[in-house]
Amino acid sequence: MSSNKKLKFISLISDTTFKYLFKNPETKKWLIDIVLNKCGIDLTNYKIYDNEDNTGSLVKDYKMDLVFNKDNDYVIIECNRFPSKFSNIKARQYLYRKASFGFDKGDNYLNPPRVKLIMFNNYQNDKIKNANILNYTLNDKTYNLTLDDIEIFEIYLPNYHKMCYDNLEVIDKRLWLFGIKTINEAKSVIDTDNQIIIKELERLAMNNKFIDEYDYENVQKKLLNSLKIEGYQDGVNDGSKKEKQEIAKRLLSKNFTIEEISDITELSISEIETL
Repeated sequence: MSSNKKLKFISLISDTTFKYLFKNPETKKWLIDIVLNKCGIDLTNYKIYDNEDNTGSLVKDYKMDLVFNKDNDYVIIECNRFPSKFSNIKARQYLYRKASFGFDKGDNYLNPPRVKLIMFNNYQNDKIKNANILNYTLNDKTYNLTLDDIEIFEIYLPNYHKMCYDNLEVIDKRLWLFGIKTINEAKSVIDTDNQIIIKELERLAMNNKFIDEYDYENVQKKLLNSLKIEGYQDGVNDGSKKEKQEIAKRLLSKNFTIEEISDITELSISEIETL
């Protein structure tokens, strides 16, 4: 690449980037250490069970990000770049489905799996604005008894980026990096611990195949926001159910995910799957 060509900025919070870094042996440990520190889960000996594991939808693009497996334990990791009421619903539905895999017919059942969901959210919690991380389990309020077959962790990245970088601990500095928005801001980070990520982002900026996938994701998200604001949303507000179904079909042909289409049309996921 010529030295005078402007380097493209690659965001850490992009689905495309996030999945790549987790699959890359050189950067995987950097992310594994974040999960261990914040969630107490060591993914070192886990295998990626089925990258982009399908949630059950008939539409190819309706997928989770990463699913890790060790014996009967599963860890689902989701990267949510844009706030959507369906993001958490989709992730939890898959969590519950995964947790029920041990059941058979009648009274027969296998040893139920332990399933944990970790969400890296690029927005604040709508009820607790200053929350950095929330941890949910099933428990009894009276006796404080906990069922730990399923567990949810929600990491709210913008709150880490609000902090002063120089005053943060190692892992919090890594989470701070998810909020960088320019190349210059990325290059201002000189810590040895984070240089592996900065250099990888620079290499990705010169990888044409990766850039194509990265740009496609961004174009789809921008188009989605535009459709929600402009004509499609007007059609939804004023149209009949049949008109909403026609809009949904057009969005399916453009490879939008089911939850995105549901968000725009206000049709249920099951209704869209039958189209």
